[in-house]
Amino acid sequence: MLLLTVFLVIASFAFTDAHVFQKTSIVNPFDQLTVTSILENHHVISVRNAHKKLFPGPTLAYVTPWNNCGYNIAKIFKGKFDYLSPVWFYIEPKTPTGYVIEGEHDVDSSWIQEVRGGDDSMNISAKVVPRFQCRSWSTPDWYQLASNTQNAKQLANQILKVVIKYDLDGIVLECAYPSIFPFFVQRLSETLRTHHKTLVAVLPPIRNEEQKKVLNAQSFAFMAKYIDYFSLMTYDYSTSRIDGGPAAPVDWIIDNIEYLTTDENRHQLLMGMPMYAVSYAPYHYPEPLGMETVLRKLQEQRQHNAENQMPVIWDPVSEEHWFKYMINNHRSSMHIWMPSLTFIRQRLAIAKRYGIGVALWEIGQGLDYFYDLF
Repeated sequence: MLLLTVFLVIASFAFTDAHVFQKTSIVNPFDQLTVTSILENHHVISVRNAHKKLFPGPTLAYVTPWNNCGYNIAKIFKGKFDYLSPVWFYIEPKTPTGYVIEGEHDVDSSWIQEVRGGDDSMNISAKVVPRFQCRSWSTPDWYQLASNTQNAKQLANQILKVVIKYDLDGIVLECAYPSIFPFFVQRLSETLRTHHKTLVAVLPPIRNEEQKKVLNAQSFAFMAKYIDYFSLMTYDYSTSRIDGGPAAPVDWIIDNIEYLTTDENRHQLLMGMPMYAVSYAPYHYPEPLGMETVLRKLQEQRQHNAENQMPVIWDPVSEEHWFKYMINNHRSSMHIWMPSLTFIRQRLAIAKRYGIGVALWEIGQGLDYFYDLF
């Protein structure tokens, strides 16, 4: 049964020896991208590079239970990802008996062993650092953690118990702005480092001046003494705009990198990179779309296009692709902004230039051939 499962997973991919840009017939990656080129090549991956890490910086990949094909992506591209962060755990507000950590029912120990198991001949290894997210916390709950050292110690110890129980390599902590809880951050760091575990903290990106009061170069430098890596959520840039726009414009990404980090701590930053699209339609809230959904929409577009080569438009300012999708019996349209090979390539170039890593949200939403580039 196990052999059949592995076969079915591998059979869904098409393999080639060609590099991803060669196999998609894009001599210059800025050449016009077409619906046809995406539909015909998105599932083709390089057998030569499937387990070979091409990007030199640290790469963290999130995996979610609601897009569980990401679990298989982690295995198919074993070796690409230095850190895998399954989204399993939620920290509920404090009760009279302590904090409550939910999510143990999602833990898959066999998957952990499979993706983490090293292969000396291929230099393959990965650390499993599940996400622990504070959920349903009120302002008084945050204040209790920030002001009470006993609460901070208690929560750090409870997290460690889960880490030890499942033999995890560390955690990704998502709790608003970690700099608000300096004692908790220090305590958690010391607790994990005593057991040689990794601590990654999620940071919201800088969008306005108000945020700079709690997140700036000084607070980042302080946290960098206790936190190994920071997963910066540099995506969803335009979701507050009525007319929509790019998810991760390059100028905004660079502004965040340069504002928060220095030469001494920049290597600890993981630049967030979305593997999903976002659609914007009149009178509707922005909607995140997995790339499988985007493929279906592109297929529909191709069926209604006689030339069969309708372009996906490249925005040279944000360095992101988008296309128009007709709705309401072609009486109106939505704009869909999406990652592409070129989108990823340009952001990896930024990461290399600044000497930082990347954090992918999340690999269950992307296209197979995206991961060749990492």
